[in-house]
Amino acid sequence: MLRKIFKSPVISEMDLGEGSAGRSLTEAATDAYDISAWRRPVRHYNGIASALVEGIGIDGIHRIVLANGRTLDVCSQNMSMLQTSGNERVLLVGLNGAVAERNGKKAPFFSGLGIANSLRLPAIAISDPTLALDPDLPLAWYAGNEEVPDLPNHIACLLDGLAEVYQARLIVFGGSGGGYAGLLLATLLECRATVLVWNPQTAIADYVPEFVEKYIDVAFPSLSRNAPERNAETMADRGRHLREFLDMTTVVHDVRNLKLPPQIEILYLQNRSDWHVTCHAAPYLAGKFWERIGRAAFMEQESKQIGLFFGHWGEGHVAPPRDYLEMVLRKLAEGELIHTVIRELDGSHRRLCGDDLDFHWLASNAGLKLEASARVVSGRVHAKSSVGREGAGTEGIMYAFYLLVDGVRQAVRWYEPCSEVHFDLPDKAGRLQVVAFARSQPENQVSVRIPVWG
Repeated sequence: MLRKIFKSPVISEMDLGEGSAGRSLTEAATDAYDISAWRRPVRHYNGIASALVEGIGIDGIHRIVLANGRTLDVCSQNMSMLQTSGNERVLLVGLNGAVAERNGKKAPFFSGLGIANSLRLPAIAISDPTLALDPDLPLAWYAGNEEVPDLPNHIACLLDGLAEVYQARLIVFGGSGGGYAGLLLATLLECRATVLVWNPQTAIADYVPEFVEKYIDVAFPSLSRNAPERNAETMADRGRHLREFLDMTTVVHDVRNLKLPPQIEILYLQNRSDWHVTCHAAPYLAGKFWERIGRAAFMEQESKQIGLFFGHWGEGHVAPPRDYLEMVLRKLAEGELIHTVIRELDGSHRRLCGDDLDFHWLASNAGLKLEASARVVSGRVHAKSSVGREGAGTEGIMYAFYLLVDGVRQAVRWYEPCSEVHFDLPDKAGRLQVVAFARSQPENQVSVRIPVWG
């Protein structure tokens, strides 16, 4: 893998003083960036390869040039622990979410270092470089900007390099916008890693429109100048226009249909009263098949790569308590499997599960019996569903369908009373499947995945 990184020779510049920090960002908003506030040694590199060879294993802040003079700031601590032999080496990787009430707060922002110190584990924290472009930008999802649109690939390349150099297993963790970045990196990494996320966004355009619009204005000013007037739009129009605009940027702004490589595991924690359940968790988790292994714990059935736990940590978009996250990270660092961790969460943290014992949002619903069929008819995919419901009729049942090619969603028919659908045959060749859904209410859903017959 390192051959991928070391494509060409690089020259490294190192500076253990802090007086020159921030030089490559002077053309951006200097009131948005002040690395000296961290009071740590700063080292400079002309690329990821240089950083891996020449010093990222030394505690401090590392500034890595990516493109157009833009840099990626990485803070490392307790890295000497990776030199020890014996037990499996584990490296924590912290990602930050939205910066609350940013007024006066300047980048870089490094999250997770305190937790890593408490656990006495080596760690790096990565600051989102787009936050250094504007003093009022609270969130950029590590998605990139017009000068570094492939930022997630750079970060994945750095993490793969660290895993190989130190022969370490990575634990990448972050919540909300940092959770989005974790889910995206999970699809890009080549090394072995566990990704811990809580209350993540799964599509940038489905977040609060004002935050998304601010990100677009800051990260893509040349495109933003040609954006249509926003004031007259309905919420639905705003979301659609934001998706269309983000498509123009070429950044990855939706992780719902991205394929997970086999060496990656995800532990997904979701607060049950968070609006993210319906707007972000449901679209990401739908189309997968889940085995309920506890009161609020689920495992993805097919690959066993995703463990899901619904807790109750407060009202709304609230992160789990710090001691709770420390406990989860400790278990993951000790090598516990994700299905074991979520079973333990379900059994020993019942107060964090909430009081609703009739939680069936992802579980197989015994009251609804769904059958479906799909075949190619006259050059189109025709799918239909039928539902039986114990002790009741089928009035009020809503139906939805996905068309998949090699497991990737290609077309959608959202919930409607009609139990049949026709999809155009996709241009892409591959294994065709349909996922059929039926529900009597949003939290009472059942689904089935079926092959498409010719």
